[in-house]
Amino acid sequence: DEVNNAPHVLSAQDQDILASLFPNTINTNFCLLAPASGDRQASSEPLRVGVVLSGGQAAGGHNVICGIFDYVKRVNPASTVFGFLGGPHGVFSHEYVELTEAIIDKYRNMGGFDMIRSGRHKIETDEQKQKSLEICEKLQLNGLVVIGGDDSNTNAAILAEYFKSKGSSTSVCGCPKTIDGDLKNRFVEISFGFDTACKTYCQQIGNLMRNAMTGGNTYHFVRLMGRSASLITLECALQTHPNYTFIGEEVMAKKQSLRQLVEALVDLVEARYAKGKQYGVVLLPEGLIEFIPEVGVLINEINHIVAAGDFEVSKLTPESRSVFEELPESTRRQLLLDRDPHGNVQVAMIHTEKLLMQMTESELQKRGFQGTFLAQSHYLGYEGRSGYPSDFDATYCYGLGNVAGALIQNKVTACMAVLKDMSSSSNPLDWKAAGIPLTKMMNLETRKGKANVPVIKKFLVDIERPLFQAFAQVRDAMRLEDVYQIPGPMQLNTPTPVLPYTLVGAPSTASLLSSSSPQSLGHSRLEFEPLLNPLLLQKETAVVAGAAAHPGAEACNAHIQALFPALGAEAKDFFGGACKLQKAQKIKEKCAVGVVLVGPERPGYANVLCGLVQRVALLGGTVKGFKGARGLLTNDCVVIGEKEAAAQRNQPGFVLLGRTEREEAELFTKEGMKQAAATLQAAGVAALVMIGGTTLHAAVLSELLASQRQPIRVVCVEPSGDLGRFPAHGALQLLKELTGKDIVVGSPDAKAMCPGISSTFQQLAGCRGLGFDTETKVASEMI
Repeated sequence: DEVNNAPHVLSAQDQDILASLFPNTINTNFCLLAPASGDRQASSEPLRVGVVLSGGQAAGGHNVICGIFDYVKRVNPASTVFGFLGGPHGVFSHEYVELTEAIIDKYRNMGGFDMIRSGRHKIETDEQKQKSLEICEKLQLNGLVVIGGDDSNTNAAILAEYFKSKGSSTSVCGCPKTIDGDLKNRFVEISFGFDTACKTYCQQIGNLMRNAMTGGNTYHFVRLMGRSASLITLECALQTHPNYTFIGEEVMAKKQSLRQLVEALVDLVEARYAKGKQYGVVLLPEGLIEFIPEVGVLINEINHIVAAGDFEVSKLTPESRSVFEELPESTRRQLLLDRDPHGNVQVAMIHTEKLLMQMTESELQKRGFQGTFLAQSHYLGYEGRSGYPSDFDATYCYGLGNVAGALIQNKVTACMAVLKDMSSSSNPLDWKAAGIPLTKMMNLETRKGKANVPVIKKFLVDIERPLFQAFAQVRDAMRLEDVYQIPGPMQLNTPTPVLPYTLVGAPSTASLLSSSSPQSLGHSRLEFEPLLNPLLLQKETAVVAGAAAHPGAEACNAHIQALFPALGAEAKDFFGGACKLQKAQKIKEKCAVGVVLVGPERPGYANVLCGLVQRVALLGGTVKGFKGARGLLTNDCVVIGEKEAAAQRNQPGFVLLGRTEREEAELFTKEGMKQAAATLQAAGVAALVMIGGTTLHAAVLSELLASQRQPIRVVCVEPSGDLGRFPAHGALQLLKELTGKDIVVGSPDAKAMCPGISSTFQQLAGCRGLGFDTETKVASEMI
């Protein structure tokens, strides 16, 4: 691990200061756990251990506790584990619960920290330390395990030193937890929770990539957890291959200004537009804004001004004032209003992705950009904290718990439980259990104006190291080429844990430039064969009328049939009822079938296309795919063969044909539907499968074709009921034009079947004489 993790070395002066702060624990030895033998035997006396969860949640925390519990119970069944409630506050306020086997078993391999809850308090004051010591002595604890990040483990070191100074026999050990991944060094290979968070985020990023490719008109700006370190962002970039990724540490090292970041995005949008692409995916860490030199200076100035009194723009330096005034109003408000308990700007609350979106759009306008820039913002944060732990985190955490139990059994204090050699093997049998002195990971910093504060040093992205360099070598290719990796949902119960790149090292350049991998979930999903009713595998099938869908609604059904006279003449038996398939006597002639996506894609739509192509090919026909609503209006279509369709089987999105959202409103106007009918005739198809849309529009389009004596029919798959997205007005206008009949049905006594609509029509009765199409407009609104 020496290649990926820079060694941490203190100056002689800092070593002396650190030794003065930890006189009783500074010389704690490194520990390597080994099987007991000969005179190296640990006690088998019952152990009493306390555990506390500290800081933000991270998947796997419950398994650490389970590992501790199982270990001490193996040492002696009479051993006891206590859980302090609500974080460190539960320690010094003496709030705890005994953890029984029934409680433990309920939380094995579960996400969250809800077994005993967590908190962000620290055990800082002498009174809090003394209260903590008192409860440990009262419960006769052999050890206290602090499960937390860098600050929490620093707190564990301080507590261990205090206990030792008071002659206490209670050991204090830590376990490395943080989803940010910044508790990492030459001794700690990775913190738990990082892998689960990255896998969770990568699934969402992959979904957005499919959405971008399907719609073809949206940039997704994704802000990810990680204020101090961009490790999550780098890991997700390596796993998903976005078009652009900001790494905060690089921005700071190269002193890149906000203007330079925006210009890089504008260049990206223009370059992709030149290649016919108006979509993309951009990743950035939540702490990016602090890494931008001039914004970091601005934030510091604002913090000092607010600490001294009310904020006024005039109190800023000219340079910072210029930066402040260049920011959008929403970002200025966040800088001034969103503050933490210490009065500082809450950087995590600043929507940096929206700031970049707004400034990119503004700069594109200044450059006279000819395309369209649509962007969506996303923040992937807490959804990565509390889900089921990945197989790696579940295994790793259970091991950490066992290591912590062993350290306490051996009376080791002021150490962090770790597992070594994980970076070189995914087999847990190869991992080595060890204890690392907490003071060996510390440096001295200035916190809240106080100098020489001991803290465990955070691990940041090193832009000179192999992991970042591997990414840097391929990111230019990722800008313009869509080499997206779509990881899909995190897989559990795998034969061996899949380890993150942050742990095992950089992937090959070839894999980073590939959009698919034989080992990927997407590739394996291609092999899954959906089950089908045997009837659907036969050529000889026919549609017959089924039971009435709405028995007793004869008047309504009769009215609907009257509104669709052409369809009613040839399919009278189907009105007001369902239909079903049965075996037919002969095969119908070969034909071409059209297919189009109208509306947002949903999971499974690619399989609709696969099933359609498979079925039509069985009959010797062909499938013509229209490229969204625009394709249906302009006859922009492609023939889809079985091979092309099979490549999309069980895949997310609808990438093969895509969606053209802007033209959907035009398609469902009266004129648009007439144009669609003309397109279908010109394309020579016998039917159109409309994926999405509404049954109303599909039925009216069918009626239009039937009235023109065209043997083309329209079938809906997963129609939407969203007549706000797909207004009914155009379809109702066309239907009234075709039939000359009133759209809204009434009863014999002239009362509408919907009283509310009846009164509305009475109020608007005079509008028709003025030339307003009241009936269809109000009907569409009422629908």
